[in-house]
Parts: sequence; structure tokens; C-alpha cells
Amino acid sequence: MKRLLLVLTLVAAAAFAGGITGQVVDAGTGRPIAGALVVAKSPDDAGQARTNERGIYRIADLEPGSYDVGATARGFAGARFPRPVPVRANQITEDVDFRLARKRPEAGAISGRVVHARSREPIAGAVVVAKGENGAGRAVTDRRGFYKMKLRPGAYRLAAKARGYTPESYPEPVPVRPGRVTKDVNFALRPSKAALAD
Repeated sequence: MKRLLLVLTLVAAAAFAGGITGQVVDAGTGRPIAGALVVAKSPDDAGQARTNERGIYRIADLEPGSYDVGATARGFAGARFPRPVPVRANQITEDVDFRLARKRPEAGAISGRVVHARSREPIAGAVVVAKGENGAGRAVTDRRGFYKMKLRPGAYRLAAKARGYTPESYPEPVPVRPGRVTKDVNFALRPSKAALAD
């Protein structure tokens, strides 16, 4: 008897449940985002669903009430629907849509030292430049010959120059990873012919 009452209660609750549906797209391109997670919460109930290949989601079996709804997706900043979403019995609230902005990749950095090729003494004021597909950077060495520059993730070609020295290019591309410092990208500059003549 108790089991029958429980089943009838669940059936009755389902009969009066409502839902929420909408689409999640890329704010920059307007393209649908598949696999985004949409969560709806009220003081008495909660539900969630993932978007399909068209960016469409549907959260069903929600009790009538007012819900806060938000969407998240990998590589995108999360967003909340700007106002509470009403859910009514036996109705699906439509057009609860989201436009998610892509996250900017976290910057990384390159650091190293510039020294005299023979004496290994530090060269202060040397200029180190970096050029890559995702941007460029520039840094000046301190009195100990050290430099550090922030860059977007990617691969960069580096070169160093200083007054009285022959410029030098780093022999291979230097990778920059999000939130990390690529260390020991060092240069040993040789005095220029003009400097040696003086």
C-alpha cells in the first residue's frame, strides 16, 4: 500500500512539473556550443541539462516556481540569465538563451639572462624582443642582465641586442604556455667589430 502511494505521488508530481529550454551559442560567432551545462535552481528544486550539437538544452521535471538559470562551457566565461525564470505546471518556458564569451587565454612569460660572451659579465640595458603568431613582446635587462616578458601562449622567435654588441637570435622557437614561465632563454653577446676597434 505504501509503495502504491509513493508511485501515485511521483506520478502526480510529474504531471504538474514544468521545464525550461533554450540555446547556448558563442557570443563572438553565433555558433552553437555543444556540451554546455545549464543549471536551474530554486529554493525548492533544481535541475540541469547539457546542450546537444545544435546548442539546444531542455531541463524537465521542474516544480513550478522561480528559477535562477546559468550556463557554463569549457573555454568560455559562464553566464547567468538576467532575470528569474518562471516555471509553470505542465508548461515549458522557452527562449532561455545564453551567449557565452570566450575566455582569453592566460598569459605566460619568457625569462632569461643576457651576458658578455667571453667574460660572462651581465649586460644591463640589453633589449630582448619576441615575435610570434600570437603577438610580440619586448623587455630590457636589469643591472644583473636578467629579463622577463609576458606573452600570450604560442611559439616565439627571440633576439637580443645591446649597444656595442652584435645582435643574436635564439636558435629555436620558444614555447609559451598559459600561466607558466619558460626560463633560461639566455643570450651571450659578442662585442661588435666597431667596439673592438675602439
